[in-house]
Order: sequence, then C-alpha cells, then structure tokens
Amino acid sequence: MADYTREQLYNGTTSSMDLDAGYDMVLVNNASSQIYFTVESLTNTPIFDNAVIQQNPPYFVSESQHVTFIIPPNSIAEFDLGFGGAYIPREEIRFLATNGHTYNINDRTSSGSYFGVDLRMVET
Repeated sequence: MADYTREQLYNGTTSSMDLDAGYDMVLVNNASSQIYFTVESLTNTPIFDNAVIQQNPPYFVSESQHVTFIIPPNSIAEFDLGFGGAYIPREEIRFLATNGHTYNINDRTSSGSYFGVDLRMVET
C-alpha cells in the first residue's frame, strides 16, 4: 500500500514502490473544481501500451507514456489500474495532479493549504 498527499501530487512524485501488479487506486478530491491526475513514464517507455483500467474509472485520456484521469469536484474516484505484467521501477514513473495551493497573507490558518486529490494505492 502507498499513500500520496495532495502536496506530493501538486509537486509531482515518483512511486514509493516498484510496480508489477494490479492496483486499486482511490483518489479523494476535496476541491470544488475538477482535478487532473496523471501517471507518466519518466523514461519515455510505453508503459500504457498493455495497461488495463477497470471498475468504473473516471474519464481519462491515455497514450503509451501517460494516462490522465479527470476527477470531478468533491468526489471519490476508485478504479483498478494494471500494467499488463510489466515491471516498472519506482524511479521510472511519476504521479502528479493539478491540485491547488492556497496563499493568503490575511488568513494564516489557510495559507499553505493544498486542495485537490490525494491517492491511496493498494496492490490487488
């Protein structure tokens, strides 16, 4: 299992584990706007040529080197993502999202907060 915070996804992060199986992906969007979540190859390897996306995924766009999911506002998206038996080292894949980062000099309690999706991945 791996968890990725809104801040990590805002900045983009490599995987914390090598990927070689299927994964239950759970994205929780706490923003009042849709968020784009992307999984991409960092080595130009066509990792999505044999990928399988199942179980009611949100809308997505896929090419051989990346896939982007559109997560509706204030929602939870859960789906299965498999890599077709391919082995992908952790340093060769990145997760990122169009999460928001709040800056407000008049409200220090909210300044620095991240809004958008966080991710939980569980091997299936």
